[in-house]
Amino acid sequence: MLTETEIKYIRVIYQLEEEGMPIVGPNDISMTLDVSRASAHEILTKLAKKGILTHFKRKGFKFTEFGRQIAIKIIRTHRILEIFFVTHAGLSADEACKCISGIEFRFPQDRIEALYEKLGSPECCPHGKPIPNIDE
Repeated sequence: MLTETEIKYIRVIYQLEEEGMPIVGPNDISMTLDVSRASAHEILTKLAKKGILTHFKRKGFKFTEFGRQIAIKIIRTHRILEIFFVTHAGLSADEACKCISGIEFRFPQDRIEALYEKLGSPECCPHGKPIPNIDE
């Protein structure tokens, strides 16, 4: 089971990867999340021990194939729930993002896919970021 902090790190790593950073280090995470480099390294190491990341000494961390599948599920769920909370609960995109953060992994995938279809199979979240295909 993943912790809320680990889910947050996975989301950030995925987003940094989307921005063209294939390998991330503790400094990248610490600047993005405003945490200490030591804390970032500790969580990245835990994710590597869980098989989600591969550690390249002196270079950084990168998703394993297993980790990428988890990241896609988390990001897809997060972005679909953002759409729901914006369109049906009247929240702003940023408010929806804050409400959803940390709970993405707790939703059954079949319910998320049903919600995705009911929302009209959107391509992007309210922030304009693409919703990844579950088969990626």
